[in-house]
Amino acid sequence: MHDDSLDRSNAAAAAVIVVAACPKERALRVLDLATGTTYFTFGDTAATALAPVAGARAAEGLGSAGDYLVSSQVNEQALVFHRWGKTQPLFKCRTPEPMGPVLTTPDGLYVLAGGRSGKAYAWEVASGLLVQSWDAHFKSVTCMAVTSDGGFLITGSEDTIVRAWAMADVLAAGNASGEGSGAGKNLEIVLSVPDTWIVDLFMYLFDM
Repeated sequence: MHDDSLDRSNAAAAAVIVVAACPKERALRVLDLATGTTYFTFGDTAATALAPVAGARAAEGLGSAGDYLVSSQVNEQALVFHRWGKTQPLFKCRTPEPMGPVLTTPDGLYVLAGGRSGKAYAWEVASGLLVQSWDAHFKSVTCMAVTSDGGFLITGSEDTIVRAWAMADVLAAGNASGEGSGAGKNLEIVLSVPDTWIVDLFMYLFDM
């Protein structure tokens, strides 16, 4: 006897789900990449970049295992948080400038973002405290990644420079809210590459 439920289970397991930003519609759409089916829509966000808020499932609030999304906004100085299953934003946080790339640390405790000015920023998720801001690049920050062990933050920019920063130094309490301060001294690696290489370099280094 053929088991239809097994087929459905296998099909669901094979589905690739993506979250697509639709800035003109001020929405995020959760889509099945193979069929184009829209499973859910988050509203009131003109996202330019987004990331899940990671963390342990046992944690409460904003650090609970991808239960939340954070997005930077097109032409708006804000980060917007959405919770899965809720159409409208949970809350909106004002930022010093419009942000580009955004991500969270693997433990979900900090949000990191890159600004158009070339500055990079780190906030504590639970309190919203700006832990650090520093001059990461000469031009707009275009991409960011954190190594899987959370040890380094990698940033790329329109200035065609890729930089690696020690996370322990970036998040050090002694450097809190340092306007272009301590973090700038903690540079570990600097690579100068053609701008067309940056995305490929990130894909190679982090298998994204």
